[in-house]
Amino acid sequence: MRSLVQLAALCTISLLSIDPVLANSEGADRESRGLGPTPDNYVGGRGLITQEGPTGMFLNPTSGTLRQGSLVTQYCVWFTAVADNHRTTHGVLATYGVTDWLETGAYGQFIDGLGTAVGNDYVDAAQASVRIRLLRDKGGVPELSVGAFTQHGNDIQRKDTIYVAASKFIPLGDPTIIRGIRIHAGFRQLWQRGDEGSIFYGGAEIGLGYDLYLVGEVSTRDNFYTEMPWSAGLQYRRPDGFGLSFAVTQTGFASELASYVGIGVNF
Repeated sequence: MRSLVQLAALCTISLLSIDPVLANSEGADRESRGLGPTPDNYVGGRGLITQEGPTGMFLNPTSGTLRQGSLVTQYCVWFTAVADNHRTTHGVLATYGVTDWLETGAYGQFIDGLGTAVGNDYVDAAQASVRIRLLRDKGGVPELSVGAFTQHGNDIQRKDTIYVAASKFIPLGDPTIIRGIRIHAGFRQLWQRGDEGSIFYGGAEIGLGYDLYLVGEVSTRDNFYTEMPWSAGLQYRRPDGFGLSFAVTQTGFASELASYVGIGVNF
């Protein structure tokens, strides 16, 4: 029982809905084979639903935006055990590509079981977000985006954030060992409950054979987190849209680690 307390269990299921433009996934297939994107099938550093809401790595947003007219919806649920307190969190994300370089999103979250930590048994929140891609990943130039989101709900969940995210794909061209590496870096300025933090973060995806990716990231603490946030995991991402991921995460708010399991399907 003590080991379950020390290692929180986090289980996430994500369902994605994508129009036929993305269903082709030719750009993603080129990257999975260690090749760079083409102008007509550009795929940047985009991920899945994160702790912060906008898509990215396990914790932090990345620089990729949706293709114009594309719609992605995701649902997640995770269960955590911190000391003797068990929590269940639900999240729903919808993102729409207004243009190839501009996307908007909406995110809703409900946490049950916080108890005396916040003086209430549950908290909920709603979030609106926008992300603008300024540069494509091309030649020696990394992909660069800026974004912002505002979240409102119970006091503990109220948050405003602006961020800058960049990524660069380095093709290696070996289809059996290491196909390529995508480097991520970013900065988040956030305000929550009268506090503010300036958070720098970085991460990497190492593309292996058989559509497998090793993903890891780390963030600075500033005066906002009690622990240094980080995550490390393995993702299985097929070009046709199916994905499966496993990770260990440190969210920054508790000394306990959390185990993560996720699945995603593109339609």
